[in-house]
Amino acid sequence: MVRGATRSVAIPRPRLFVPIGEATVTVLEAPGGYGKSTLCAQLADALDVPSVIVTIRRPVGLSGALSALAIGFRRAGFAGLGATVDPDDAPATTERLGDRLQHGDELILVVDEVQRLSPDAREWLAQLAERLPAQDRLVVAGRRVGVELASLLERPDAVAFDPQELCFDDDELAAVLAASSGGPVEAEEIAEVMAATRGWPAAVILASSSRGSAKQAFDRTERSGVLRNLVDGLIGAADDATQELVRRLAGVPLLSAEVATVVGGDHALDRLLDAGLPIHFRADGWGELPDSVRKLLPSDPALTFDEARAIASVYARSDELAEAVALLHRIGDHEGVSGLLATQRHDALERAGLVFLDTVIASTPDDVLARYGEVLVELVRAAEGHPRLRKAWIERAIVVVPEATPIRRALEAERALTEGRMGDLSGAIQMANAVIAAAATDEIVTRGRALFARALCTVVSDTVGSAAAVSDDLETAGALFRLAGERTWEAVTHRALGYGCHFVAGAFDLAIDHLDRALALSPVPNADRADTLTYVGEVLTHVGRLDDAAVALREADAIGRRIGDDQTIAYAAWSAAELACQRRDRAAADAAIEKAERHPEGWFERLAGIDFLAHAAEIRMILGDEVGGRETLERAEARARGTEREDGPQLARARYEATYGGAATGLVLVDALEDNPTMFRRDRWLRLLLRAVCVARLGQPDEAAVLVAQSRRAAEDIGDPDRPDRREPELLALALPTAPQAPARLTTSIVVLGRIAVERDGVDVSPAPGRPAMLVKLVALRRRVTSDEVIDLLWPDVDLVTGKARMRNVLSRIRAICGPLLDRDEGSISLAEGVDVDAERFEREAALAMTASPAERAGQARRALARYTGELLPADRFADWATTPRERLRRSYLALVDVVADAAMAEGELDEACRLLDAAITTDPLEEERYVRLARALLSQGRPRRAQRVLDQGMAVAADLGVEPGRELQELAISLRHPE
Repeated sequence: MVRGATRSVAIPRPRLFVPIGEATVTVLEAPGGYGKSTLCAQLADALDVPSVIVTIRRPVGLSGALSALAIGFRRAGFAGLGATVDPDDAPATTERLGDRLQHGDELILVVDEVQRLSPDAREWLAQLAERLPAQDRLVVAGRRVGVELASLLERPDAVAFDPQELCFDDDELAAVLAASSGGPVEAEEIAEVMAATRGWPAAVILASSSRGSAKQAFDRTERSGVLRNLVDGLIGAADDATQELVRRLAGVPLLSAEVATVVGGDHALDRLLDAGLPIHFRADGWGELPDSVRKLLPSDPALTFDEARAIASVYARSDELAEAVALLHRIGDHEGVSGLLATQRHDALERAGLVFLDTVIASTPDDVLARYGEVLVELVRAAEGHPRLRKAWIERAIVVVPEATPIRRALEAERALTEGRMGDLSGAIQMANAVIAAAATDEIVTRGRALFARALCTVVSDTVGSAAAVSDDLETAGALFRLAGERTWEAVTHRALGYGCHFVAGAFDLAIDHLDRALALSPVPNADRADTLTYVGEVLTHVGRLDDAAVALREADAIGRRIGDDQTIAYAAWSAAELACQRRDRAAADAAIEKAERHPEGWFERLAGIDFLAHAAEIRMILGDEVGGRETLERAEARARGTEREDGPQLARARYEATYGGAATGLVLVDALEDNPTMFRRDRWLRLLLRAVCVARLGQPDEAAVLVAQSRRAAEDIGDPDRPDRREPELLALALPTAPQAPARLTTSIVVLGRIAVERDGVDVSPAPGRPAMLVKLVALRRRVTSDEVIDLLWPDVDLVTGKARMRNVLSRIRAICGPLLDRDEGSISLAEGVDVDAERFEREAALAMTASPAERAGQARRALARYTGELLPADRFADWATTPRERLRRSYLALVDVVADAAMAEGELDEACRLLDAAITTDPLEEERYVRLARALLSQGRPRRAQRVLDQGMAVAADLGVEPGRELQELAISLRHPE
């Protein structure tokens, strides 16, 4: 909070808060000066709910309104919500944002100054209100809300406040005067102020700020005249230097001590406050004057260019780039605007609002842009997800940026990416080649982007023998992005390498390595991370690491549900269906397929829907569901007919004919698959196996045996010789009906986090409660225990001979239920070879995360956290033998939470950070620092009362322990209780 921030007056108004808290939609419609903005700012604290306040500062259309909404979400700490807003696609934004809010926590969305919205923007806002879930609230405020938003009042869960209802009543007016004077106020004075101002908030606040100088204003009954006289009285009572300061800062939108110092020197902000200006300070510390007061302040002389640039620099350093640009743009300083933007990276430009920046760039002269061509480069990069803006800025850049320059080459690299995505693959490759040939070694990002563009275009064009070249290009691009610190692009490159190159080629270990790197570089729980997790789950399933795949897909699904994204949820379910298939769990596979179809938005009606249905048909056939497989296959073929993916269901049809239909037809289809250039080399073993099934059914067992041998060799060629036995035992049985089948390789896991369970390939085979479960727990925690230890724990009162007999009995019962889980030798019991314990895997991944590089630590920490499904063996919380490992695991969990919470704060995800810190405090209430961090995050969300409760909790814990609270905790708690 800036110095002097506590001098502003904000009186709680419960008579207004209560109905707003009970309503889904609130409409505040009144002229300036009625305290609408102050009321909106108080809502988060009054209702103890995070709020997003979007103030429309200038007239905007629909795209501008959506851009402002995205900025508002990010500023309030909801970066994930901001990412759902696409200024160029309002209908999609309505759907995505509505879904995301449905799955999120309670929230207040405030849109202030709605009179500056165009009619179509107000109409869109009214449509969003229809999608709001019951736990959320929308508050719209403005001098005029328009017929589009006035229609919201027809809802039974809507409330409205007009000017009369927004005026202070006697009690509120008395509270304002008392807060200003620091003591009780006479009834006569309250009546005098009420008579003169009629409770008009702006006039009351000004009158309370300088009571003596304002009294002469009370002889006017016209409200605008009252406010004019009050403002004149405040300014007239100040010294000449302060009056000059007011005039110079009247047009500055955000005030702070540093900003005021630029114009008025040291303590300039204090002088403004001492003069009685009603500056309201936001939760983030910036001060604002009410518009009703600002427009009455003299604003001559204007700021000089140098002063405006200095203030803009302060704004930009505080991530208020949009306000910085607007300030310079209003005074016509095109050079200053371009110079400021030239210092910003593409991610900062995107946060400022690309639609807004487009209006600024449109009015910037070509000769100025030519001197700051790097601005256009970063804008084009920022607009990667906004094709319209990206295309327009590239076209502008071609006009103003000279050829054969580093800036022009950077633009050509971006242009190659754009042209490739639009379908001109050969032209894009040619463009990228020219950039790569001409770029100097120090043009790191340019070379990386050109290589990335060439690789993607080459993959899509499916050039024969291009795999090695594509891999080389992506490897080099990733290294260049790493050098440049472009973490997001590096992650995308690793994802393309892992899934698009190595997985397709059958190099599974390399695929997993690159996808792991992509995850480590993607700490934010958004759709990109979820997509990568889905790819990880798919690859791990492919290589038989089913438990690891399940963890990845569980995290992907959790992200999808949290962000309310249908496509993310569906893709995770799609991969989960394949995982269930490999476990031969028909019920789980059907449930996953049905779940994917329940979330069709954004993918099912596209070509991906064809691939999904074809894959679902195969899954059902593998699991023995002939009818379900055939029906799903027919749906896939009907959808594919007449599209560019007409051959999408070809593999599923070949499987059906090979296993259930006509074997001769199956052979023809397998031949067609071999000739299809879209079939992956990694799946050649499967095509050979399908051919073997067909010829076996046609009465040619010898040829079938030869084909099976070829299938095994093809699997060996991709480093996975056991693949036919592991993935397709049913097909092998059809191809070689008289040959002995290889025993199934089952993976066995012991779950001790959050519960006790034993799972074999995902199927619960837990031992009986009591001594069998106790023995499994003990061995799982230590890997090996002596027989004497077991007997002492389970039968402390029996002799050694009896104990050993009983132990053999328990081991026999465990083997009967769980299979080969425990091994017994001469004097000890240990876990059988290959048995996995979830706590061990968690500790390994936690250790890797904590020793990772700073750029990758948060991403790896989030992945490790996905394995922590609860405290160690909660039913044995007080058992001595579990105390030490439980504490060790708890410390690892808390260290990971701290890393991820810090990353969430840095990424602007305050809500996520608060959730994590809350969980950490619940787990470990004795760590004082987390109370401070959580309180600061809550203050940034405008929730001082909730922050105060958190600090009080921390102080109480210290008191219970009989220790002195830390200085930071004490100072923050005192500053909230006693703001002065």
